[in-house]
Amino acid sequence: MPRILTICPYPLLPLRGGGGLRCFHLLRQLARHHEVHAVIFQDEAELRRDKEGYQLPDNVTLHSPIDKKPPKSLFDRLPRRIGPALHYRWLRRSWSGPAEGTLLACQHLLCRIVKEHAIDAVVFEHLQTMKAAPLLRRLSPASKLILDAHNVDHLLFAAEMEKEGFQPSAAGLGLIRRTAWEECHLDRFVDAVWCCSEQDRQKLATPSGIPGYLIPNGVDCSFFEYDDSMLKADSPYLLFSGAMQTEANKDAVRWLIRDIWPRLLDRHPGLRLLLVGGGMPDELAAEAVKAPAVEVVGEVPDVRPYFRKASLALVPLRIGSGTRLKIMEAMAQGNPVVSTTKGAEGLDLRHGENILLADAAESFAALAADLLDDAARFERIGRNARGFVENRYNWDIIGHSATEAINEIISP
Repeated sequence: MPRILTICPYPLLPLRGGGGLRCFHLLRQLARHHEVHAVIFQDEAELRRDKEGYQLPDNVTLHSPIDKKPPKSLFDRLPRRIGPALHYRWLRRSWSGPAEGTLLACQHLLCRIVKEHAIDAVVFEHLQTMKAAPLLRRLSPASKLILDAHNVDHLLFAAEMEKEGFQPSAAGLGLIRRTAWEECHLDRFVDAVWCCSEQDRQKLATPSGIPGYLIPNGVDCSFFEYDDSMLKADSPYLLFSGAMQTEANKDAVRWLIRDIWPRLLDRHPGLRLLLVGGGMPDELAAEAVKAPAVEVVGEVPDVRPYFRKASLALVPLRIGSGTRLKIMEAMAQGNPVVSTTKGAEGLDLRHGENILLADAAESFAALAADLLDDAARFERIGRNARGFVENRYNWDIIGHSATEAINEIISP
């Protein structure tokens, strides 16, 4: 049985953002067919608890940098501004780029794991954890290294800065340049890359010439059950859900309440908009609550009741990459989705069959209003959407693809 090490740079449970959802479900799927060691930045007691119906498999061996702090080293005797920077560069055997705390916090665990176990493959979640690649390449040269790329980060950073409407600082431009260089030279760090969409695969695998595998985001169709209520189309509630601290979602909320929502209210004055998700900045929340018929719900332990309460799910995203978990969660539960083409990027969806797509505020609002006026079409699109994700994007199906990819990568 292949032995896998996966590294996640943030807490997983309770599941909130799209990145955590992807990490959790891929980890759970990999544990079905592999011996898995996981370095996760959350204490093990928290990770072992059942959180809102989700729990990590018992056969995953957890290694927590929160529980097991790195031992003192010679570098700790140096001044605080010098010691960590030199330690980081010593671990990577490189003088380039600023020091990154994730590697420093977990390097002692990585060293112990590869010393005690013959690791066949290492999965780095995000570029952030790929900083450990030179160290692992040196300590475990037989291990195959894989980047699980949730986005094309340099394009995401640039788009976020552009939408914010300010001139990027020297530090911001430096971050974009460093990230672009890493993403164009992945062959220097890893043996393969997993991508959420075909567009991302072309942008990440092609420049460096390494194998690129399409491992999309998915949805747990057993957890998000289909709501076939005949009254769903009559609900006055429309839903936007997501982690509100991300630049993509902040931009989407602004555009929604400023340009799309007033047009929808002109057609259907009785509608109400639910904004569900934690992390919304105070300034944006203040603007949202002043908008007519808008309710800022905030973070919730379980988003499913809000999908059941709502009729349509709105996804007015204009920036970002990867694929949208919020779309698949809505589809799994039978909520028809109105989205931008950017929001639905990476999913093989068909406008008018299982989703409605529009990129201008007027057409976006018109499509949503028309669908609310047509109960038969509403039901048909919701039913088609459920069948689509059930047959293409269930995590069990994606897990099989990830397992096949690992077997191919580690094969002689």
